[in-house]
Amino acid sequence: MLLFFLCAVACGGGVTGEIVLPAGAPSLAQADIRVSVEDVTYADGPSTKIGEAIITGASGSPVSFSVSVGATDANNRYAVQVLVDVNRDGQTSKGDFVNDTSIPVLTQGAPTHVTVPVILVR
Repeated sequence: MLLFFLCAVACGGGVTGEIVLPAGAPSLAQADIRVSVEDVTYADGPSTKIGEAIITGASGSPVSFSVSVGATDANNRYAVQVLVDVNRDGQTSKGDFVNDTSIPVLTQGAPTHVTVPVILVR
């Protein structure tokens, strides 16, 4: 059992979960939802994307997701980032939704299944 767990982390795998939108959020049918898993080990440096999923045509909340990732380092820290790109411009802008808190995953006791609340970008 321990060998399986170590391989699931070191050999790659994935992250699953749900994105929870605030009450009254608009329809997501035309939005692109970008869910990425990033290496956030270095607080004073840029993060590195190790996996991404793009969801289109979503309806309602919560929105389920699954992101495949390659090999990970048990000593590194990873986090999920979500952009609900309502206007589909590929960037975070007014009217979109993002997570504003860190959602650790994969290593150092963090889970592989998470719930990600998002807030409106004003």
